[in-house]
Parts: sequence; structure tokens; C-alpha cells
Amino acid sequence: MALDAERRQLTAMFDGMEETVYVSDPNTYELLYLNGTFAEQWGDCVGEKCYKVLQNRDTPCPFCTNDRIFGENTGQPYIWDFQNEVNQRWYRCFNRAIRWSDGRMVRFELAIDIQETRQIQEERQMDTQRMGALLRLNQMTEASLSEVTDFALEEVIRLTGSEIGYLAFLNDDESVLTMHSWSKTAMEQCAITDKPIVYALEKIGLWGEGVRQRKAIITNDYSAKNPLKKGVPEGHVSLRRHMNVPVFSGSHIVLVAGVGNKAGEYDEQDVQQVTLLMEGMWRLVERKRVEEELRESERRSRAILDSVQAGVVLIDAEAHQIVRANPAVCAMIGASEEQIIGQVCHKYICPAEKGNCPIIDRGQSVDNSERVLIKADGTPIPVLKTVSRVVLGDREHLLESFVDISDRKRIEDELKLRITEVSEAKHRLEVLVSGTVEREQRMVDLKQEVNDLLEALGRRPKYQAPARVDEFSVAVGRDSG
Repeated sequence: MALDAERRQLTAMFDGMEETVYVSDPNTYELLYLNGTFAEQWGDCVGEKCYKVLQNRDTPCPFCTNDRIFGENTGQPYIWDFQNEVNQRWYRCFNRAIRWSDGRMVRFELAIDIQETRQIQEERQMDTQRMGALLRLNQMTEASLSEVTDFALEEVIRLTGSEIGYLAFLNDDESVLTMHSWSKTAMEQCAITDKPIVYALEKIGLWGEGVRQRKAIITNDYSAKNPLKKGVPEGHVSLRRHMNVPVFSGSHIVLVAGVGNKAGEYDEQDVQQVTLLMEGMWRLVERKRVEEELRESERRSRAILDSVQAGVVLIDAEAHQIVRANPAVCAMIGASEEQIIGQVCHKYICPAEKGNCPIIDRGQSVDNSERVLIKADGTPIPVLKTVSRVVLGDREHLLESFVDISDRKRIEDELKLRITEVSEAKHRLEVLVSGTVEREQRMVDLKQEVNDLLEALGRRPKYQAPARVDEFSVAVGRDSG
């Protein structure tokens, strides 16, 4: 009677619980008691085998915990988490041996549905794994495009619990998919010898729907009839489940990531994991493309700059520091690029004091003007200088070019000297009554030297082609000028 009273108290308490509760015979596996929550989910099945009702098995469950709560463990509770094989939900199970009303020891189980908690934990774990994958992706700065995409694809397969996967890029008008990566498992399972690489969207079936419908497409029963399927070639990987996800850059689909043959069904969480990881991969791919374009542009710019015969420097306008110098200007200054870069421009470029820059501080313009360039040893060089303002990376710079006019200045000085000599000689000849052939010839020679110097400067000769002086012309007073 006491046991019956105790049993009634227990069952009354169990009936008021929201958790699933049952009692079974450990030897026959017969269900002896079910609370209301159990009956609502599994039906009124007292007297049936627990393994048949709960797990749809014909024999006792291999994971049964009776050995953990009977024998030497009698009276000790055992707590474990388990995913039910029928409804695929996770439960936290509390098992213990209790004495039943007839005096025998029976199995007591209270199961708390932890599906939502488990799902949150799995999502957090998946988020953590995805963040780790994204971190590793961002560290692959020196990796090739194939290495980046192969890594991202294998991570997507792992995060979704899939067996196979692929990655295809789209052309600009989204009409052609180019297969870029197949997972290792897919390559091993595929028996097609000549695998196509380029696919026209209009000719592919279900796995092109992600592009056509512009959303993720989940097919959890690939064997079911589907009007969107167009068949697969002989030897193709066997598919049970399939999911493909389009990845956007703005409004344009740039790639499609597909996975297949997950043990369970694909869901929106899988879509989110694939989308986020592939978007991260695409950002890296785009960054690497832009960086490569910048490097190529830098190489072209440097090649052009280095081939220019004029000296060229680039100066940070705010810091007044030289940030680039081509070989021609290095030769003019007499210092290496390493010695020049980072120096204040007043040291080499211009003798102006700091705070008195003709361009920045005084607002002057310099266009093919004669200026002075300071050599490493302090020697000034006459140059023709042009300065342009340019903005690079949100900072103002001065692009300055120089042409060394030292030779021209030397020739001009010699020309001035020769012209002075000619004038003085002519004056003396005009003053002197008697001229000699020797003096006349000196005049001719001086004029010829002037013409030669003018021609060296690219100018027209000042004097007509002088003729040889003879005694007759001098005698008759012929003016050879």
C-alpha cells in the first residue's frame, strides 16, 4: 500500500511536468508509465517496447543506458544528451533506477527538449568556425586564386557537414558559369573523364536555378521528380541532397557555391554559413585583384618614369618630403634614390627656406621656368623646371620635372663672350684705317664661331656664310659684315 501511495504521488507529480517522462522494465523494455507530455508526442503506448516507440527499432538500442543506472550504479543518476533517431530533436536525458509499486527496480527517464539550446550552441560553434575560416582567408595574402577558392570551398563543405562541393564564377551578363573548383571528394567520386569547365546557363538544370531565381536553392530529396532537372551525364557524382547559393557583388551575381550529400537536411542556417563565408572569400578575391592592378599600374608608372630622360621627383606637399625620384634626377643630384627618398625637398630641389616654398607657401606657378637644382655636394645646377599639383591617396603632392640646362647655359655664356669679341674687333677695324688680311680673316673666323655656337643651340645663324678674305677685297674696302 505504501508503494502504491508513493507511485500515485510520483505519477501525479510527473503528469504535471512539461518534460517527457516514462518508466520502463529494464529486462523486457516494456513501457510501464507515460506522462501526458510523452503521450502527446508519442501516443498512448503503455505495454509496448520502448525502443520501438522511441527509436523505431526492432531490437534494444545499442546506446541504452541501463548498464549505467543498474547493478553497482543502482540509485545513481545518469545525465546525457541524445538526438532522437525518429524526430531528430536533441534531448537532455535524466536516467535513474527507481522502485516501482510492485517492488521491482525500473528505469525512470525524464527528457528535456534542448533542441533550441542545442541549435543555438551549434550556430555559435558554426559562427566561431566560420570566423576562424574568414580569419585564415584574410591571412592568405600571398596565396594564389586557386589556393584561396579551394580553401574556402573545403571550409564550406566542413561547415555544412556536406560530402561534396563546387565553386563556379559567372561572366558579366550572368549567362555563363565557369567551374573553378571541385572539392577533393567530388573529384574522387566523379567518373566523367572529360569534365566540362564552361556551362551556358540556359543549358543547365537544377543547379542553375540559384542564378535564375537569384536565391539559394535547397533540394533535400534529389531523387524526387523535378521539372527543373535536366539530367546528369553518366559517371556523375551521385546526389542525395543539393544546395547552391548565389553570391552577389552589389546587384550582380559573381559566383555560385554548391554543396551536396549532407547527412541531414539543408536549411537556412546552411545557406547563411555558405553566404557569409563566400562573401568573405569574394572580398578577398576582389582585394587581391585590385592590389594586383595597383601593383601592375605601379610597375607601368615606374617603368615610364624611369625611362624619362628628364629628372622627375614626387614631393608630399604637406610634409615637404621627397617620396619618389627617377634615375635621371638621381644622376643630376649625384645621390641614390635611397639617399633622396624621405629628404626634405629644400635640401635638393630648391634653395628656399622652410616655410617659404614658392609653390606651397607663396602660391607661385612654375611652368618651364629657369630654376636651380641643388646637388648632393651643394653645387647649384641650372634647370628648366615644371611643377604640377596632383592628389594621390587623398594627399596633395607636387610632381616636379627638371631638364639640366648646364650645357646650354655654358654655350650661351660662350656665345655672349664671342659676340662681345666680334663687336670689339669690328669697332677696332672701323677705327683703324688700315686693315690687314689677317685681321679681316679674324673677323670672318669669329663670325663663323658665332654661327657655329648658334647652330649648336638650334638657332639660325646670325651672319651670312662668311667668305674667305683676300687682299683685293681689303684693298677696295669691301665690307664683309
